[in-house]
Order: sequence, then C-alpha cells, then structure tokens
Amino acid sequence: RDKGQEVLLHAFAEIRAAVPDCHAILVGTGGEYHRQLDIRKELGLDECVHYTLFREDIARLTSSFSVALLAATACDASSTVLKEAMKLGVPVVGTDVGGTSEILAGGKCGIIVNPDDPSALAKAIIETIRPAEAGVVAGRVAAAKERVDSLYTMSAVAKATEGVYRQALEG
Repeated sequence: RDKGQEVLLHAFAEIRAAVPDCHAILVGTGGEYHRQLDIRKELGLDECVHYTLFREDIARLTSSFSVALLAATACDASSTVLKEAMKLGVPVVGTDVGGTSEILAGGKCGIIVNPDDPSALAKAIIETIRPAEAGVVAGRVAAAKERVDSLYTMSAVAKATEGVYRQALEG
C-alpha cells in the first residue's frame, strides 16, 4: 500500500478524462493486488490500467514508457525505479517521500508532488506527456541522465566510497 498504487488509480481516472487514449502499466502485484483490481473496476479503468505481474525485463519495459512514476506514500529511501528510468531517458514523476527530492535534484530532473494527492499526481503526469511541454521535459530528461551518470552508476558510487575511505584514513 505504501507504494501508492491506489493513489495512482485515482489519479489515472483524472488523467483519462484529459488524455483518453492514455494507459497505465503497473509492474508486479504486492499484497494489495486484489484490492487494486477492485478499485480499478470501480473507477472504470479495466481497459486502460494493466498489471504485468512479475517481470525480469524491467529495463526494456521501462524504456517504452512515456513517463515513469514513483507514487509512494511512505518512505522510499533511494528509489531504484526513478534512477533506472532516469538512466534510460524516461521522464519521471515522484512523490516527495524518502530520497525522491534528492534523486530528482529538487525538481530539476523530474516533477515532485506531495504524496497521497491524486490530483497533483494526475496534473504532473499530464504535464509530462503533453506535447506542448516537450522542451521542458527534454531538459529534465537530459539533467536526469547527467545526474545518474555522475552520482548513481557503479563507478560513481565506487569513486565516492573510495573518497570517503581516503578522507577517513587522512583524518
């Protein structure tokens, strides 16, 4: 439940009203899967909200998205979902929990919204997929790729870790 799937479902009802041909793909199931299916049905989203269940080809799947999303409502300390999407050049929207603001450089690399706010989430997703915003989104995507390369790749993390050890040895 703390991953925000229910919030996304309610946001998607708003998104569909503005962008009728839009679809959502939720990867995995989790403990609330059957409840989410009931909510999807109640909201009339059976034809446009899809669950993939377990997948091993996450990078391939993510790279096909128009926007990747972290809708978490509780702490997600350092979201891999956001960093993977950023590396793949997929625009991102995340809720302001855990490390999201830091990962997205305070909004320079993606849109940050308050958790548990379906309307704000819907607005951010619509803004990201609208052609009129393509230039702004492209700037965020470029900043996001640069940020991932400089901070979150294995070599960047190894270099930073080495620097901490060197500092400790010298201190």
